[in-house]
Amino acid sequence: MLLLTGPAGSGKTTAVLQEFRSALAEDPAGALLVVPTATMAEHLRNRLARDGLVFRPGAVTTFSKLVGRSGARPALSPWGLLLAVERALERLDLAEYRAVAGSPGLSASLVQTISELSAAGCGSAVLPASTGLEKAFMAVFAAVEQEAAERGCLLPGERTREAAARLKQAGLGGPKKVWMDGFLSLTDPELAVVEAVAGQAELTVTLPLYEPTAATRHALLAMGFRERRSVRVRPEPRVEVFSAATRERETAEIARRVAEEARNGRPFREIGIVVRSSDAYLPALRAALERSGIPARFYFSPPLARHGTLQLLLRVVEAMLAGWDWEQTLAALRLAAEDTDWIDFEVRKRLPGRGLEGLKALAGQGPAGRLIEWLEAVDGWRGLKLPPEGWADRIGKLAGMAHPLRPREGADHETALLWRGQAAAVEQFAGALEEAAGSFPEGRKIPLAEFWQAAKTVLATAPLLVPDHRRNVAHVMSVYEARQWELPVIFVCGLVEKQFPRHHFEDPVFPDASRQVLQASGFRVRTSREKESEEAFLFELARTRAVARLVMSYPRSDGRDTETLPSFFLSGFPPEETIREEGGAWVRRAGAAAPQIGDPGLLALVGERHAAMRPTGLETFLQCPYRFFARETLRLEPPPPRPRERLDPRMQGSIVHKVLARFQREGQSLESLFERVFEEACREVWAPPGYRTESLRLQLLGDLRRFLAEGRWLPGPESDFERAFEWQAAPGLLLRGRIDRLDRTPGGEAVVVDYKYWRPGRVKEVKEDPAALQGPLYALGCRNTLGLEVAGVFYISLKKETKCAGWGWGLGFDGELSEEWLREGLEKALRAAGEIRAGRIEPRPSDPEICGSCEFRDVCRYE
Repeated sequence: MLLLTGPAGSGKTTAVLQEFRSALAEDPAGALLVVPTATMAEHLRNRLARDGLVFRPGAVTTFSKLVGRSGARPALSPWGLLLAVERALERLDLAEYRAVAGSPGLSASLVQTISELSAAGCGSAVLPASTGLEKAFMAVFAAVEQEAAERGCLLPGERTREAAARLKQAGLGGPKKVWMDGFLSLTDPELAVVEAVAGQAELTVTLPLYEPTAATRHALLAMGFRERRSVRVRPEPRVEVFSAATRERETAEIARRVAEEARNGRPFREIGIVVRSSDAYLPALRAALERSGIPARFYFSPPLARHGTLQLLLRVVEAMLAGWDWEQTLAALRLAAEDTDWIDFEVRKRLPGRGLEGLKALAGQGPAGRLIEWLEAVDGWRGLKLPPEGWADRIGKLAGMAHPLRPREGADHETALLWRGQAAAVEQFAGALEEAAGSFPEGRKIPLAEFWQAAKTVLATAPLLVPDHRRNVAHVMSVYEARQWELPVIFVCGLVEKQFPRHHFEDPVFPDASRQVLQASGFRVRTSREKESEEAFLFELARTRAVARLVMSYPRSDGRDTETLPSFFLSGFPPEETIREEGGAWVRRAGAAAPQIGDPGLLALVGERHAAMRPTGLETFLQCPYRFFARETLRLEPPPPRPRERLDPRMQGSIVHKVLARFQREGQSLESLFERVFEEACREVWAPPGYRTESLRLQLLGDLRRFLAEGRWLPGPESDFERAFEWQAAPGLLLRGRIDRLDRTPGGEAVVVDYKYWRPGRVKEVKEDPAALQGPLYALGCRNTLGLEVAGVFYISLKKETKCAGWGWGLGFDGELSEEWLREGLEKALRAAGEIRAGRIEPRPSDPEICGSCEFRDVCRYE
């Protein structure tokens, strides 16, 4: 029995593979290599095969398969364990957990702690129970053990101990030499398996030298293992450190450097990216690598429920259980039927709603209508009670809705991987439903809602396993997955405090004090401090995977304008290179020019579309050219607002404008006029009755009453309302607008008044805004269309308090409207119109604050 130890990167795996090759050559059936995970086993099989070695795939296996070949009873799966915990919490109704009952975080914490204690060989009977929290946890743990026993299953640690006993009694059945490589530490039940294997074959175990493995090392030495330390020393790789403004910039820079390596002749398969915080980094890395055309394999298994094919099936069942709530049913329609954008908008305008009849009337006879007819056929399920296996069969047949793509000849690797993912998702969906059905006692008939609760738990927990046998891909992996890899180029990203090293909080359901009691009893469980001590080793493990080049990086900001703290692991390495962006914060490929329409035909269409323009449109262009392009040129329609947001600021302003204009012309009472206008507006935008609608009604009516009661800035007998103007500002450019109110001075001059429903301070801000063109262009429109000289232009804001600001003489203000102000406004307008016709569409806001309210912020990629 040999224990091969050494620091990370000391060549233990290389030494093991050399011995394993020799053993396979002598006796192909007598050598067995055991590793922790299936992806590690696959990697080593591929590595040996590339060396020309022919062997049985089972010669390289995982520890779990080694336990399985012993004939031990099955273990409760992770999702089966979660189901057992949720049922125990519901049945026991413990006071200690009542405040957070039903939260997914509680169940997840309990599952994690039970798994950890079970793996360490600790059952509920030996737990300390001196506090209420400890007693509550022990009760849940005992209930889970009981459910596992009733189902003929074991918890993981119990199964490992049973496997050790069976292996000791029955033997391995063939292998004479065994190597166990890639393990960071071994629990007591796992050590029992090691001891059983050592009694049947010549065994070599590798173990890294660092503090958390000391107990495992001492236990192996106590069994009689002979220790040999690996002392291989290889040259240090070239080390680079860089920082970028954000996580997205960091991953984009990683993609750029990967592409650069490929251009210089390095195969993608020789490049690895090591991730510590997968939730934070995987989406950004996936997007950056895809944009750069870099093939990559991600060694992470997302939950089964996240796959797009299954999202449709999940949403159909959720909508059914909710009585075909329109919002939930619409989510399913979008995934199932093509060309549903117009239905999507029409339904969202009418939310909230419920039932299939109204949706069917909107959908008509197209693909969405046919799907709704199919949903009507399964609507009766809600009233049924069936055995769990009956529900599994019925819901499994819904997979026919997904219509997986049919394979065709000549497809590329990415398309083939998509097909494999769809097929795997549908197949594993059926298995997950069977697992959920198996968690119920036999002979029961249950409603769909009860079965679906269990099925959702399984689907949200079970991993989606998709085979990916591509060879020339970059490898994106966790730090644990990286332990058996050595690659020429390694990137380690996200090196900021609390991410790498990760901060480990004390376990809320089984705190450190309870763990220390177990440690005193001989159980090897870890406290939060001991978990944090592992982070330094994991960093050492990650950085020693690189043979030729090591690139480490971190973002300077967390994306919320909060500065990050670089990881203290970076101290002692070369000074960082700061990646700075030029040309603003708009994201574009390196070397690409600013967006500009250059095609003569398209430019002609733009000129034709914008032959006539409004001052507000020109103001939009000066605020951001891309916003103008999306709103005015493409005329993209933003998604309909949610029900509570339908009476938005634009609609509130429209109500105020209409009431004031009609109040002066028609001489009606304010209250009756307002109620009619408000009711018409609510019908127009499908604003539902409720607290927010009533609150806005009272606010608008109150502001109008106050404005009229104050008596300031009211219209006079000769005031005109909603006066349109149109004038040729330049060859080929017609300017149009509509003046809210036009007053007359005693001298016959005009005073332009524009009503606004803004917060009180904004009226002054707009007056000082260099992009504000409405004032001078309205004045020029009045002069050139109506033949009136303008004495003043004013904004009156009515929201919460009446404010007035503007230029010139009138409404109690004594100023002068200068020709220079009018000329500057016209020059800005003509310059903006020229840039529009020249095809300028760059995302460049004059003030980044407007991005928060921009309806196109999700497509312009301005940060």
